[in-house]
Amino acid sequence: MEHYHNVWLGHHPNRTVDWLRERLKDGFGIHHIDGDHENNAPENLVLLDWTDHRMIHAGKKSKIVVKPKLKKRQKVEKPRRAPKPPKASRRRRSPVRTCETCQQTMPIECFKHRNSTDCRRCEWYRLRYW
Repeated sequence: MEHYHNVWLGHHPNRTVDWLRERLKDGFGIHHIDGDHENNAPENLVLLDWTDHRMIHAGKKSKIVVKPKLKKRQKVEKPRRAPKPPKASRRRRSPVRTCETCQQTMPIECFKHRNSTDCRRCEWYRLRYW
């Protein structure tokens, strides 16, 4: 048995050496929460199933979440950014043009061609009746 096994047993007085040996044979292992194998503090050791232990070391998610107890750091204030200007509306307005015949201002889509001076309605009326 490893030294950290004895440390874990010392922190769990209701468990025996034989009990731990049986669990180790069954596929359990002692995991160092902070990943430092030199840190054998009882709070840093946890008994895990072999599959969960492997998943933690492989960086995959397991059913058991092991979070190390870390000292609280002092918050370092980040420099504040200048506020962003408000976003323009998402809908882009189309350019407008004034019809020479009816003198109405309307979107450019209302004109048949790019260089038309009359809107579609006036152009249709002119072709039909003039």
